[in-house]
Amino acid sequence: AGEKKTNVVVKPEQGYGERRDDMLLNFPAEKAPAGLREGMKVNIGNGAKRMQSVVYKINHDGSIVLDVNPPLAGNTLIFDIEFVGFREVDRGMSIMGWGGQPVTVPFAIASSPVSQALQDRKWPAEWPYSKFDFRRQDETDDALFYGSPRLVSHIDDGAIGAIRKFYEVHFSQAPQDDYAVLDICSSWISHYPENLRAKRVAITGMVEEELAANKQASEYHVKDLNTDPKLPFGDGEFDFVTNVVSVDYLIKPREIFTEMHRVMKPGGVAIMSFSNRCFPNKAISMWVADMSDGPGHCKIVGDYFRFGPEGGWENICSVDIS
Repeated sequence: AGEKKTNVVVKPEQGYGERRDDMLLNFPAEKAPAGLREGMKVNIGNGAKRMQSVVYKINHDGSIVLDVNPPLAGNTLIFDIEFVGFREVDRGMSIMGWGGQPVTVPFAIASSPVSQALQDRKWPAEWPYSKFDFRRQDETDDALFYGSPRLVSHIDDGAIGAIRKFYEVHFSQAPQDDYAVLDICSSWISHYPENLRAKRVAITGMVEEELAANKQASEYHVKDLNTDPKLPFGDGEFDFVTNVVSVDYLIKPREIFTEMHRVMKPGGVAIMSFSNRCFPNKAISMWVADMSDGPGHCKIVGDYFRFGPEGGWENICSVDIS
């Protein structure tokens, strides 16, 4: 405690992204509210989650240009971090696993607000989100953004190791060499254990070059689930459905989670993993509204399970494995 670590540098591509000219929105004079000033912050949209913008320019004809880039876009961030103390954590959780069997996750942080987010939760009576909640700063075709292969890791080694251990705990319950897994929105790596003993490993994703490079996959299917959420599989084919750091980009999650439920065998397990990092211009608005709200993100994903399909999933829980 008291030791200072300085100059932690976050480049734009690791943080809020570069500034984009296509994030400057033009509005005619008749749609511009009175009293605006350049530099003023303005909320646009009328849903539960609003997108914040800044008045970038007021033209002579009264039309305006709004900037919806993240405020820190294009900036290199430098942090000075001082460790002021440590908090004891309570590790170890028992959750429901494959075949309805309880499974112990010894490294889970039971005392974390993330792990407690869905415990005894009072679920909404109906689907709580509007179309506005799934708007993104960059609404251009996803194929333009994801089209070039990115053979890189989007999370750090510690996070990858934790996810692999979590998968290993769950996969060990299924009959070895005889279970099937599906990884949606996948890439060149699925973060599965190196000693994976699955009979079938199917993956879907948007970039064929990335999918073809996945050494653990036995088959791949190029699929943009934001365009067409229908999964290219029959009913009840998989024991596990997984996804790593992509749930925050889904604009049709209810349909996709319903499809996940359809292709899963009775007693199967779906695992959605996410972090506090993302491409903010492609993540949905209600997700990036507060990137530090881990429990809130768990509730969003919990609602996806709860209503996709309604009443279809059981034992919905969240686990902090950081």
